[in-house]
Amino acid sequence: MCDVTAKTECFVCDGTEPNYRAQRCEKHDVCVHCGTHRSKITEIPWGHHEGFLCQPCDRANKAAARAGYDSSEHDDTEERDSIKCPTCGDEYHPEMEDYRGDGETYETDCPNCDSPMMVTTHYTVEWSTALVSKGGA
Repeated sequence: MCDVTAKTECFVCDGTEPNYRAQRCEKHDVCVHCGTHRSKITEIPWGHHEGFLCQPCDRANKAAARAGYDSSEHDDTEERDSIKCPTCGDEYHPEMEDYRGDGETYETDCPNCDSPMMVTTHYTVEWSTALVSKGGA
């Protein structure tokens, strides 16, 4: 077990599953990617389900996402039920603010790589039918 004087419970020490409410002891309060202790970081970190992610690691992850996708193969005309970043290839399901009028184009930033992109909303109407039962149930 760890010394948990700074915090009451540590999921790392206890060997339990992490979540956003889980705490870490002073010893384990480090960036989940590089291991830098919270006391050594100079910029506000990003929350992470296992603790936090420091800004330099976040920037490096986003740069790697942009570099790892061949955007020349991105099809701008392909319609899908999710938003696909033309820079890094990440697909995500739209949030409420992403729903706009049919044919409306707007600029947004990719949540994975922070690159700006243009998104156009398309709506499709579909129907289904069923027999109506006659004479009661």
